[in-house]
This record gives sequence, C-alpha cells and structure tokens, in this order.
Amino acid sequence: NLRMLVGGTPGQMTYDLTSDAIGIATTAVTEAGAPLPVSFSVVANAVGGRYVVNRTAPDAIDLESTFNAGDIKVSVAARDDEAQSDLTLEAGVAQVAAVTSGSFGAVMDMAKLSEALKAGFATDAALTFGPLSYTMNITDAQGPTAIRGKSDGGSFGLVIDRSKVAYKGGGTGVEAIITSAQIPFPEVAIRYAQSAVDFLMPLSAGAEPQRFGLTTRLIDLTVSEEVWALFDPAASLPRDPATLIVETSGTAVLDVDLTDEAAMSALGEVPPGKLMSFDLAALQLKLAGADLTGNGALTFDNSDLVTFDGLPVPNGTINLMLAGGNALLDKLIALGYVQQEQALQARMMMGMFARPGAAPDTLTSTLEFRDKGVFVNGMQVK
Repeated sequence: NLRMLVGGTPGQMTYDLTSDAIGIATTAVTEAGAPLPVSFSVVANAVGGRYVVNRTAPDAIDLESTFNAGDIKVSVAARDDEAQSDLTLEAGVAQVAAVTSGSFGAVMDMAKLSEALKAGFATDAALTFGPLSYTMNITDAQGPTAIRGKSDGGSFGLVIDRSKVAYKGGGTGVEAIITSAQIPFPEVAIRYAQSAVDFLMPLSAGAEPQRFGLTTRLIDLTVSEEVWALFDPAASLPRDPATLIVETSGTAVLDVDLTDEAAMSALGEVPPGKLMSFDLAALQLKLAGADLTGNGALTFDNSDLVTFDGLPVPNGTINLMLAGGNALLDKLIALGYVQQEQALQARMMMGMFARPGAAPDTLTSTLEFRDKGVFVNGMQVK
C-alpha cells in the first residue's frame, strides 16, 4: 500500500510518501553471467516521508527531507565455495527517523571538495533510531562463529559546508556477544551504557578565531569475566565498569582553506593556522579501581615561537587528580606486570609532580603555564 502525493511548481516540488511497507530483495546475483550464492533483502515498515526540492537556479538545487519508519529489517546470506565458508546476517532496528537538508549543484564535482564547497555545496543530516539487534553467523574451516548484539538506541549527525565539518553520534545500552570455536572459553561479552563522539573542525581561512572541538565518551564499559581471567585469574583487580571521557574545545585562526590541496601543499612544514585557545572541559579515565580526572584551559601567544621550540607560548592551568593509583600499582606488582624497580620509579615521579589529596590514596597536580614557564604545584620545571 504505497501512496505518493506530488505537488508544487517547477521551481518547488513536494513529494509526500506513505507506505505500509517498502522492500528490496535480490532474486538472483550474477557475475559475468554466472550465478553467485548471495541473497539480500531490506524491508521498511510503516514508512513516511516528505521531500521538498527547490530549484534556486538552473544548476542549483536545495533539498529538504524527512523520513521515518516503524522498523527496518535486513537479511543477508552468502556462501564462498572456494573458502568453504557461509555467512548469514539478520538485523532489525525500530523507530527510525531522519532529517536532511542541503544545497547541491548539477555542475559540482564532489571529487574536488574545495571547489564544490565554494560552489555552494552544503548538507545537514541527522538520524535517530530506537532498539536495534543483530545476529551474524559465520561457518568456515576453523568452525562456527556467532555474533549477536543489541542497542537501546542511538543517533548520528553530519554537517558539511564551506566553513566547517561537524559530526556527532552515539548509542546507549550497547551489547555484543561473540562465541567461536577459536575462543578458548564459551563467549566474549562486551557491554557499555553509553558512547558518544562529537567532532567540530573549521575549514575556511579567516582572520577571526574559529571554534573546534572533540568529545569522546565511553561510559561503564564491561567485558566478560572470562576475558579478565586471562590475565587476572585470582580477581585481584576490581571489575568495576571502565569509563573514558574526553571533552575538549578551542579556537584557531586558519590561514588557508583546509580543503584546498594546492594551498596546503604549498605550506610545506608550516602549520595552516594558529592555535588561539584550548579548553579541557572534562577528562576522566576510570579503570580497575583507579580514577584519573582533570580539567583546565589555556590561551596561546603566537608572537613567541621560540620559547617552546616552535610552539606558541601557553598561558593557563590544567588540574589533575588521581584516586586509587597506588592501590592499582600494588596489585600490578603482585600480579607480576610491574617490577619493583619500575614501581619505585613511578612513585618517585608521582612524588615529584603530584601531592597528596584530601582523601586517602589520592594525588593532585596543578600545571600552570605562566611567565613563559611551566610550574607543577608551584615548582618551576621549565
């Protein structure tokens, strides 16, 4: 039951689409006339969408679209007779929604991104999805392998225009379980509560500072006990979920367009711009009972590239704190992964560049960049 309504004017056309289901499936796959043992199908249920096409000029098109589906199911089967292997994949995702907009030109050569961006190419796309699951089975000469996984949902986003490229994505409630004849225990299970990536990079030259940023989050990562037991069979190390968080941003002045290959090549070893500021909004690495956190902010004096050997002079402060570091070091010594001499050197370094915190087994360190020098907890080291 497919329905499409088309309306508008030659300069602006609107397409409204609804369907109970839309599917694509292979009936046969051939190469040079010979059949291949491959089949593939995709079915989207409860589909709706709207597409608006604006012809702003004879060679320019603006597109806006929305798409949603109650669920999408994918099925793949393939066989390689020469390698004596088979593969099957069943996957499904619910609550799919996408929104896109963009400017496109008929004469744009996307192989030359710089020229396309100058000609007006731009796109802004966002995708969200709900519960997702998949099962993949592989059989080959080494035996069977099965991979199954799921997620509570996630999102992706991409923006590209002449001034910047930005990407963000992530998921929640992610799980992957692997069983294989090549694994020396029943299964490997990997789970995490949340993952996220957020990336922003300016592209165009300009006299004013432009923002950049990179954020990475991996929250409450766990692996199955069988993996831990490979290197810690007595469970000496805490099995607490691991977390990694890095949230950074800053500003920079670009002297050339980063997409201009000729201009970038002409620079040689010269940087394409100047770093003006850097912010560490959050830093955390939590693993095996230890927890490293930090934050800070720096600005940079680009008029002096001598004091720091070609780098601009930094000004600002970075704060760090480590909790549980000594306890983790003791456990690694007991397990034989760290020698006593190495541990002694590590503790001497921590004693030089850190001081005890308010709580037991905590160390803090303040890195100050001022007066064209570097100070650690008030002591000048450069």
